[in-house]
Amino acid sequence: MRASWWLFVFLAGCTRDPAPGGADTDVAVDDSDGVDATPTYHRDVLPILDARCGACHTAGGQAPFDVHYDAAAWASGPPAWTAAAIAAIDAGTMPPWSPSDDCVPMQGVREVPQAELSVLHAWADAGFPEGDVADEPAPSDGVPDTLGEPDLVFRSDVAYTPDPAAPDDYRCIVVDPSVDADAWVRAVTVAPDARRVLHHVILYRLDAAWADDVVGWDAAADGVGYPCFGSPGTWDAEAMAGWAPGQRPEVYGEGVARRLAKGSVLVLQVHYNTLGLDPSAIPSDRTAVELWTLPEGETPQLEVRSIPLPDTDLNIPAGDPNVVEESTVSLGQLNGLRRTIGVFPHMHTLGTSIRLDVAHSDGSSQCLVDIPDWNFAWQQAYFFDEAEKVLIRNDDELKLRCTFDNSPAHQQSVNGVLQEPRQVGWGEGTHDEMCLVYLYVTLPAQP
Repeated sequence: MRASWWLFVFLAGCTRDPAPGGADTDVAVDDSDGVDATPTYHRDVLPILDARCGACHTAGGQAPFDVHYDAAAWASGPPAWTAAAIAAIDAGTMPPWSPSDDCVPMQGVREVPQAELSVLHAWADAGFPEGDVADEPAPSDGVPDTLGEPDLVFRSDVAYTPDPAAPDDYRCIVVDPSVDADAWVRAVTVAPDARRVLHHVILYRLDAAWADDVVGWDAAADGVGYPCFGSPGTWDAEAMAGWAPGQRPEVYGEGVARRLAKGSVLVLQVHYNTLGLDPSAIPSDRTAVELWTLPEGETPQLEVRSIPLPDTDLNIPAGDPNVVEESTVSLGQLNGLRRTIGVFPHMHTLGTSIRLDVAHSDGSSQCLVDIPDWNFAWQQAYFFDEAEKVLIRNDDELKLRCTFDNSPAHQQSVNGVLQEPRQVGWGEGTHDEMCLVYLYVTLPAQP
């Protein structure tokens, strides 16, 4: 049986550039001589808010207000959100960031540096002056200008309208039933359409052998696409990229790319959340995927691969508030020394914490990721700081530890009714559980 335990749920928080090769620099603040030292919204504050918060707090987004400029909102003075935003940043509740600082340093840490926080406080002390809209810098979409326009764009031919009877509607949309040529992907981004109802999007790649199955699943379902939850119909699928509120484009470094084989089937798993919306107000969606590829015939030096590390032997008794599951694996499949560039931890709603350590054969150990307060709504891929060299050998051991709370108070609510605890094991369903971390590794690329 083929199985690679693929499940990528990109439920990111508001961030700038968590992908490998992405920039992660402080926002420039103009404090040069001859310039008014009083910060203004357009010149000094909006660049900070856009970089740290703007991916979620945007027009049509899931966050409760938009930090970008709206002349009507500013007509009678600073909007109410200005003070609320700074208060949330001061309290440490925003921007959200889950990993512990005790492990490998990460890229894209969602925190506001002290220099930027000082600008926000000075702006508040001055009464939130608006300034001149002409001072606003050009916004960035996170894709380096050197990449130009995307080489490949995939989008469903027909828009899908989420099912109002299913507040959490998981739909798999076939965006390309057969890729017509081999390609190396050096950057990829999901271009969300109906942001108001999008919870997350995952781009799956299935081998050509699954083409007939995917076409069959699609044809057997009503409407556009077919229903799916944990996978696009098989665990033997590669999750290439994803989007959630706050996720930025995934841009690989020089000489690094993902393989997209000829004949591959591309499927978008889209999680629509329509809770609280009038059925007549639910928008249709045609979310797209954009890929930048290497020139034809060019091979990168390194290929990015994702290795799943699941603990499938889960036994979570009904009512137990503290269930600990642990597993240890070695990585013989790596076939030698490999550099690990990131991790993606995943559990469902009963999870309370997850941690992955590597025990090196020389007796040393290293924490790769530790999420001490797991939240299903705030999960994502984490890429290590580029200065970190995390090397794993075949004889090293990876130790995975997950904790779960299956008490009555920690159950999901369905239509306003708290569910009763039940025995839970591994599975892709909403009421099943997982204990899983993906390792992102690089290895020499083969033509």
